[in-house]
Amino acid sequence: MYILQGGLTSVSSKDPEWGTFIAPDKELEKLRDPNEKFNAYIPSGNKADFSPFLSLDPLFTSIVAKLIAQRAEINFEDQCSAKYYFDCFSILKKMKGKVRRIAEAGTYLGGASCVFAGCVQPFELELDLIDAKKEFLLFTYERIRRAFPEAITKVRLFFGDIPTYVKNVVAKEDQTDILIHHDASHNFNEVVRDLASLYYVKEKLHGIIIQDTHLRSAKLDRYIFVDAAVYAIFGFNIHFMELGAKFGRSTEPAYAGKTYFIDHHAEGFYLPFGLNHFLYPHPNMKMEETIIENCPA
Repeated sequence: MYILQGGLTSVSSKDPEWGTFIAPDKELEKLRDPNEKFNAYIPSGNKADFSPFLSLDPLFTSIVAKLIAQRAEINFEDQCSAKYYFDCFSILKKMKGKVRRIAEAGTYLGGASCVFAGCVQPFELELDLIDAKKEFLLFTYERIRRAFPEAITKVRLFFGDIPTYVKNVVAKEDQTDILIHHDASHNFNEVVRDLASLYYVKEKLHGIIIQDTHLRSAKLDRYIFVDAAVYAIFGFNIHFMELGAKFGRSTEPAYAGKTYFIDHHAEGFYLPFGLNHFLYPHPNMKMEETIIENCPA
């Protein structure tokens, strides 16, 4: 989910489609820019600078070329660095044949989703997109349909959050070797809840990539501590790979959430579950304790 929305509290309550797969919006196919319908808030308009990575892998270069071509007609922004996108791509390339599905929570306008979609066919993957705001799912799907039409039959849109997806999808389907990408709520309590829910299906999961581990907010009531939530679930002796960019000094608080990046801290983590152990939740806790029934008010 978009990092400045403040988590799930921005979602309309008790939508009957909450916790289900939803259909794409065919009306978006007729628009030059699908954001004409949603008018999503785009605070910076930032576009990732892929130039340092274009000579490193032919497939990644071809994916990026399609994403850059969209910039002329679709209004969006990239909320991750080009290095982060390349690092995610590199993990998927290395894990070809070992990861069968990517489940991405928090699509916003499809920055990472489109990179993953470009990997669907060559790496034989399924892609489940998860978000608590329908318009982000629908916008992202349309971006993918235009850039990677060959992948679209392997893309599903789940309206909900990670715990609901775990309960309604992962726990019920036979698919294993799932890689979770978390760029959803950045509130400490909600990230703990998301990660805790994975405990109940950990045998089906390959690992998790989690973004914005370097993020903080100058507004104290936001409690943006994604990295602290990781340590709360897995402890301090975690085995992980650092992903993305690091900044030599803290950035200035900006935009509605007054968010900033702390210095010399990795943009994201990749944790393979085979090398890490859940310290929370307690084995006596039930999966249902991580679930918010219906979408929250």
